[in-house]
Amino acid sequence: MNATIIMTAQGAMALGGIVWDPQFPCGCVKWTLLVACILQLGTLLLQLWLSIDFTSKLDFEPAPVAGSCQRLIHIPAPHDGRWWS
Repeated sequence: MNATIIMTAQGAMALGGIVWDPQFPCGCVKWTLLVACILQLGTLLLQLWLSIDFTSKLDFEPAPVAGSCQRLIHIPAPHDGRWWS
């Protein structure tokens, strides 16, 4: 999972360099940063729409306790488990 996140982040930075690089030679830095700000706000709104909100369904009641003791099929003898028997 970490490798996927790192690979995605590196790919996004490379794509961002390709997209935003032609803006700087023409001296449009102010407009480039303004467009980047607007796009960032757009992604924040998109994040609210696409979020997985599972916190409204949380149940803080403790789970019922079932039998905590299981019946053993084989009752071990005191010498069981030693390798030098």
